[in-house]
Amino acid sequence: MTYSKAATGLQRVAVARLPRIDSRISFLSLDRCKVVQGRTGVLAVLEDGNEVPVPGGSLVVLMLGPGVSITTRAWRTLANSGCVVMASTAAGDGCFTSATPLTSSGKWACSQARMWADENARMQGARMLYRQRFPDDLPEDLSIAQLRGLEGKRMRAVYRERAAEAGLPNWRRRVDEGENTANGCLNLANSLLYGLAAAVCSAFGLSPALGLIHQGASNAFLFDLADCYKTTVSIPAAFESCRQPDAGEATRRAVRSSFKRQRVLASMVKLVTELLEPHLAATGDLDVLYGGSEEWVPGHRNYARETPISPEVAALSESGEEPF
Repeated sequence: MTYSKAATGLQRVAVARLPRIDSRISFLSLDRCKVVQGRTGVLAVLEDGNEVPVPGGSLVVLMLGPGVSITTRAWRTLANSGCVVMASTAAGDGCFTSATPLTSSGKWACSQARMWADENARMQGARMLYRQRFPDDLPEDLSIAQLRGLEGKRMRAVYRERAAEAGLPNWRRRVDEGENTANGCLNLANSLLYGLAAAVCSAFGLSPALGLIHQGASNAFLFDLADCYKTTVSIPAAFESCRQPDAGEATRRAVRSSFKRQRVLASMVKLVTELLEPHLAATGDLDVLYGGSEEWVPGHRNYARETPISPEVAALSESGEEPF
């Protein structure tokens, strides 16, 4: 059967009509199923043949675990809906896809680059991230090195306390341990935090590589954001769940509960906004062109009659050759 023009137009919903990032469901985890495009949306076809709708337009992250296959049409719909797809193993390590930004403006990406390139602005942003990690106010005169040292002591204390509560007094952090261990649950819980951070970056159209505290990794900014919530979300969830018969499932449920209870998604969006707002350009959402000494000139204009062109460049243009 054929669909009307209005129906086919729903295959790609305008960004303005998509739900805001901070009002969405944090994540949905799927195992052993096939994700396909249905007539009215994305479906998960389970092993028993039952079909379960996947609310892609209301999701932040769709986590695809072992035994999941996905069609290109379904993946495309999810990406166009602003949903980040995470391809994961049972241990939680995996990769993230990027989704359509939930903003039609490039102002936030420009603001991020402006802050990252300015040493003083970047230091202020790093201080803001460190302050987010401590419940009490920090003295303003602390250096970045001192803040880094305090953060290290805090993390060791949290690990030691949680491990003792879980009956693991000699526990040590190792990222290469398998699933259903405390370290494996930590890997899984942290990966869900990284997925949430990736979705926030994608929604704003930001670069994950332009970190403020972390640098050098392609996901440096994701680490910056996720680290603000590890002591309240991923670490408690991992140590509470590692003794359960199905530690992986218990960890996912505990993380999901923490996301909802602590409003982590809304908090992360607020944090990113506070970081970037001071560095927004005066041009705002305008579509402008770089004009050198003129700074900016209006976009969506043909400047062929207004800008002088040398005879050599004009001749190359008419011949169809590149001028380089």
